Amino acid sequence: MNKRILPRILLIEDNPISREFLYEALLPLEILIDAVGSLSAARLLAHENMHLLFLCDVHLPDGGPDKIFETLKNLQNTTTIIAITADTSTDVKKSLLDIGYLEVWAKPITMAALQSNVARLIGISSRTEQNEEEPLLWDETSALRAVGNNEKTLKALKKMFLAELPKNIKTIEQYSLVNNHQKLKAECHKLLAGCGFVGAARLSQAVKRLSENPHNAKHMDAMKEQAKKCIADI
Repeated sequence: MNKRILPRILLIEDNPISREFLYEALLPLEILIDAVGSLSAARLLAHENMHLLFLCDVHLPDGGPDKIFETLKNLQNTTTIIAITADTSTDVKKSLLDIGYLEVWAKPITMAALQSNVARLIGISSRTEQNEEEPLLWDETSALRAVGNNEKTLKALKKMFLAELPKNIKTIEQYSLVNNHQKLKAECHKLLAGCGFVGAARLSQAVKRLSENPHNAKHMDAMKEQAKKCIADI
């Protein structure tokens, strides 16, 4: 029997209390966690193991944001690097994103948010997602409320929505293929608005997940699958 290989992440946090909290919070996920308190220690572990994700406090005793990112990128070029910092002011966040960090997470972060974010980025299900109740394919109660309980209006909107849906999905898929995540997110935002007006609850959930993590092919497939179900349920 082949042994299942678990995804591995590297957590870099020099504050021992914060490091312990983050480590314990991630334990419920089916992943391997390396946790260190310095860039030099991170460098050693990155030589020994491949990681899907680096979670980095960007102010370490032996390195700041630029040095941390450059060092890790040189070690494992394809690994996603996330900045975790107490200062998420607009200027600081822009600076970190300009350096190359994929996302910036604010300290303190809740256990649920940490698990959900990590699971999203490495393509696994978090415990929160596993326990989440699946929404209805069509939430007509919510949709009617959005259009003032006018069933005729809802029927007309739904017809228009379904007519445009294949084109919407194709556009999102095209932006994904060329890695234009900014335009992909913009198209997802438009589609989410349409989903809200007609009550396409499952599709809305799938589009939201893709928008939050445009790199994840599983989320793209899930969105396309839900779109097919909506079209088939005319």
